[in-house]
Amino acid sequence: MKEETLNEMTVQEACDYAVAKIVEQCGRCTRSDNNEISCAYGNQKGRHCAVGWLLDEDNAELMGFKGNVDGLISKGLAPKFISNNRYVLRTLQQFHDTRGCPARGELLIGLNDLGVDTSAPQYKDWVDMGDLYVRD
Repeated sequence: MKEETLNEMTVQEACDYAVAKIVEQCGRCTRSDNNEISCAYGNQKGRHCAVGWLLDEDNAELMGFKGNVDGLISKGLAPKFISNNRYVLRTLQQFHDTRGCPARGELLIGLNDLGVDTSAPQYKDWVDMGDLYVRD
């Protein structure tokens, strides 16, 4: 997503979009570099993590960055929208990275506490997927 598009979104719209995309792709995003598998913002198959769906997929540095939202911010790579909404997007990233249903449910509460309305169906769909997701 281009930064200009992201900047036009509300936090609610960004979260709704990102969670819908991870449900659509049926899981997390991993990247294999030199026989090492790690979580990734984007990979060679066009999959993204939750926050990755909010980044410019044409920017190889962003898509290949290894680290969390705080790392993106500290390295000066994060778009302003992400820097300004660090706590929500960190929780969204954790919601995406967590495998088990109970833990995802707890993070769903955390998103709610941060002002994100998680009543849209994709949030429950992602919690219900639990460990049953497609791996790259």
